Amino acid sequence: MGATSLSAVLTRPARPDRAPAVLLLQGLDCASLDPPSGQTAAYVPILNALDEAGYVTMRVDKSGVGQSGGPPCGDTDFAAEVQGFRAAIRTLRGQAFVDPHRIYLFGHSTGGLIATLLASEPGVAGVVVYGADPQPWRQYELANARRQWQLQGLPAERVDQLVDRWAALQKALYDERMPSAEATNRFPEFRSVFDAQGRYQGRSMSYFRQLASTDWEKAWRNVTVPVAVVVGDSDALSAPGDQLRTARIVESARPGATTIVHVDCADHWFRRVCSARDSLTWRWAGPVNPAVAEAIVGWLGRK
Repeated sequence: MGATSLSAVLTRPARPDRAPAVLLLQGLDCASLDPPSGQTAAYVPILNALDEAGYVTMRVDKSGVGQSGGPPCGDTDFAAEVQGFRAAIRTLRGQAFVDPHRIYLFGHSTGGLIATLLASEPGVAGVVVYGADPQPWRQYELANARRQWQLQGLPAERVDQLVDRWAALQKALYDERMPSAEATNRFPEFRSVFDAQGRYQGRSMSYFRQLASTDWEKAWRNVTVPVAVVVGDSDALSAPGDQLRTARIVESARPGATTIVHVDCADHWFRRVCSARDSLTWRWAGPVNPAVAEAIVGWLGRK
């Protein structure tokens, strides 16, 4: 798809007519979805539920991941990633077994932000988001870091100190464009956020600078298709209250366009966990809460 050949997996339900389709827009991670494993395995029960409900599903490996061509995912920027998903929509729309007017985007985490930029593509009929935060990116990073340190039980004074240091790290990386090697020396307490290649949280700084330069509230106001905001109440990476801001933003622009679905005992990776603290304690483990898939399929079925 596009200038870079990206690997995609389509599932086709057993039905004779043209079926509606759901494109998965996964989060920040560069893991393969063919087959899903580790944390990406959490998508499988949701994709299976969509298939059983009669939807074509499509998942795409990012640049340099799995069988996809192109540079390593961690070295690409945000704009290139968006373009890859845009090409995926065109590919879906061109399938003889897909209803070209009923393509839905399922955006998880940062995939929810990508959905705002693709919602106006021809054929897109609606957007479902889970774990997506509409705050300015740097503001989100600080809020997320504070929340996780608090959930870890660090003293309030220490949390404040760490947040101040993280803000200084942001300034160095985003504004001063400090090389990662220098940043790890100046901020040794955050050495773990850089990988062996010097990438920040596994991605290039151009990726994050583009995230940070985008007005996500404006992007959400520009969405004109129906939106479902599915909120897991145990999400430690994107606070439920912050996720609900997405619904308020869309509603302010288009009253009646948004549906909010709360899912009890579901964390950022859809697992059946009943507190954000527990979610951090046993990351990447535990069964997926089937209520998440039920919420998504239920909303789509009413469209």
